[in-house]
Amino acid sequence: MAKRLTLDIICSVIFGQEAGSVREALATDFPAMVRAALSIPVKIPFTRFSRGLSASQRIRKLLRGLA
Repeated sequence: MAKRLTLDIICSVIFGQEAGSVREALATDFPAMVRAALSIPVKIPFTRFSRGLSASQRIRKLLRGLA
């Protein structure tokens, strides 16, 4: 709950109030990326690391679209 609230506040400050779709996309991908940072860095499909890399790519694509 606190993590979600923090992410919502950061998104509001950086992207503005109208960024509801951005906020939802980040809310699903950000935890996967954090879990990947704490896992063994082996790129094998269906591992935490692999899912985190995919989430990271989606986040970067989303942010590039906003810039």
